[in-house]
Amino acid sequence: MSDRARVVFDTSTLISAMLKPNSVPRHALLRAVDRCQICATDATLEELRTVLQRPKFERYLALAQRLNFLDLVMRYVHRMEVDAHSVQLSKDACRDPRVPKWDWLTQMSARQVFPRLHFN
Repeated sequence: MSDRARVVFDTSTLISAMLKPNSVPRHALLRAVDRCQICATDATLEELRTVLQRPKFERYLALAQRLNFLDLVMRYVHRMEVDAHSVQLSKDACRDPRVPKWDWLTQMSARQVFPRLHFN
């Protein structure tokens, strides 16, 4: 594992980064690619893939462009595996079925201290 700071982006932040070129999420993603280790699990990447395929985004970008963005994200991401015990603990802690996959990833990534990033 790299000694770079670990960063987790949720799906909505990645969608904003894709759709809004001058946005804070886009600048954060670009900065993270350069300075950090972007962490994800198969579940969080699958959620991104599913959301990117929603028809409502067609008015902003064609599906091929959205999937190219997914390929780009996947090129820079470090995939983390989640153990069964962590999965069960997260499921028991939250009723929203979408949240645990982010809990696992955040907990694993947080084992390292996050330095404060400056986006000047």
